[in-house]
Parts: sequence; C-alpha cells; structure tokens
Amino acid sequence: MKKILILVASITVISCQDNVPKCNDPEVLKIIYSVINENKDKMTFDAEIFGIMPYGNKKELTSENLEITNLLTKSKDAELSSCGCEGKLTIKNISEENTVLEGLIEYTAQKDTENNIIVKVENLSTLKVVK
Repeated sequence: MKKILILVASITVISCQDNVPKCNDPEVLKIIYSVINENKDKMTFDAEIFGIMPYGNKKELTSENLEITNLLTKSKDAELSSCGCEGKLTIKNISEENTVLEGLIEYTAQKDTENNIIVKVENLSTLKVVK
C-alpha cells in the first residue's frame, strides 16, 4: 500500500511541475486573437480584394471569423514555462464576398512569475486569398 501511495504522490508532483502553457490553450488563443486585432492594419496580403484591402472597413476579428488550426508544438521549455508554436491562421467572412484568407502564424506562450500567460507573435506570413 505504501508503494502505491508513494507512486501516486510522485506522479502528482511530476505532473504539477509541468506548468508550461499548451499551444491550443483557450487563454493563449484568446490573447493571439487580441494581438491580431490590435495589429490587423499591419497584416500583409498577397493581393488586394476587389480593389480594396480587406481591413479597410476595420471589421472586428472574433473567434467566429478567425481560426488557428493545425497547431504544432515546435519547442517546450519546462524551466522557463514556455512553448513555441506554429499553426495555420484562417480569416473568414471579412468582406461582403465572404473572402477567406490563410497564412502561417508562429508564436511563443510563456507563464510569468505570477502564473499569467504572456504570448508573443513571432511571425505572421503574408495572407493568401484561398476563396
């Protein structure tokens, strides 16, 4: 019985030490959506859509029209409580023509000393019109 308790206690301690945020953590994605919204005027596109840039109307990007999929964990550092991530960014329904844009996004998520998640977008590729 003692061996089982020690084993359970060891597993609990080890699993609690892994305080690294995950690439698909809802809080991480929420922060990324916010960063993209704040910087959408700096995004680059492979073509103008019908003679105007897609964000001329300053439409708000939300989880309904912004999606990050195909997420990969590129790096993980338990000591720094950080992970490096990459995924496909898709933006839908940003114009009356229901245009769809896609690109790659790379970001790092890290927990600070107060256990808050900090996200830094490292790279956002040129967005391409796919529909």
